Amino acid sequence: MPVFFRGQQKNMRLFSFPFKKIFTHWLVLGIGLTFFSLIIYGYYCEPNAITVQHVEIKDSTLHNAWGSLRIVHLSDLHVVKQEAKEEKVLAIVQQLQPDIICITGDISQWGEEPDDSISFVRQLTAPLGVYCVLGDSDTSNGRRSCLFCHPANNPHQQRSTPVMLKNKIVEIDMSPVRKEESNGRQKLLVVGLHADKSGSDSIVELFENREDENLPLLLLSHFATQWKNVKSKRALLWLSGDTHGGQVLMPDLMWKWFSGKSDVTHRAGLFYTETNKWLYVNSGIGTTARFPFRFGVPPEITLLTIMPPSAAE
Repeated sequence: MPVFFRGQQKNMRLFSFPFKKIFTHWLVLGIGLTFFSLIIYGYYCEPNAITVQHVEIKDSTLHNAWGSLRIVHLSDLHVVKQEAKEEKVLAIVQQLQPDIICITGDISQWGEEPDDSISFVRQLTAPLGVYCVLGDSDTSNGRRSCLFCHPANNPHQQRSTPVMLKNKIVEIDMSPVRKEESNGRQKLLVVGLHADKSGSDSIVELFENREDENLPLLLLSHFATQWKNVKSKRALLWLSGDTHGGQVLMPDLMWKWFSGKSDVTHRAGLFYTETNKWLYVNSGIGTTARFPFRFGVPPEITLLTIMPPSAAE
């Protein structure tokens, strides 16, 4: 007579299939593949998907002084070597046919030799010239950073192209691109703030008490922190970078926590105050050395065009 044990009857099955184990394996595999795909996309795809932002600044004061000026704005290039992405940037800038090119710092990567990044920016050309300021990564290589301004590290020789502006204002003759317009639009004032100066209220000293006090300024600074604090009555177009647009699309509060930046409002894009002060913050071309990824914030070349306000405005 067969003997049955109650404790064994509950677990006896004619056929069993490990559904839970297979589901778990596929779930882990799916998560792993998704994570790997995001890494590949953020490292290889989006950092090389260069976008062109066409920005029209409709301002009568700027247009009266500069006409329909076309400005290509580059920032945060973080060049290590001139490769496919850098070649693409050169080709796009040439196609845009700007009147002037402005670069707002972080041309080289942190701690890298600046030779290749200098060679890259020297290939950029525009009728009114190429003007740069240095960012914090550009000065991270000690005395080698002097090569940005002085070829062969010779302090007695200054580069003619690109023009590096270190707490300096220059006057540019606009006649090469303004032959068809009035003689009143012949001078463009460009100011460049060094990284250690852009956080100081004394920046006003660079462009006050001049005979041409009615002319607007094109101001280049790696940082935008002091834009709203400028007390000058001049019209102003301030170009900056530094933020990389966040480099990853995220809410402001989260970005502030990750980046440590105090100003989360002016992360990227165009801003204006009623005192005739414009600011454009470029999302940059490159990435930081510690986090070489972009998600939802592709590299940016900006073409800013000065336009007269329409009748409706």
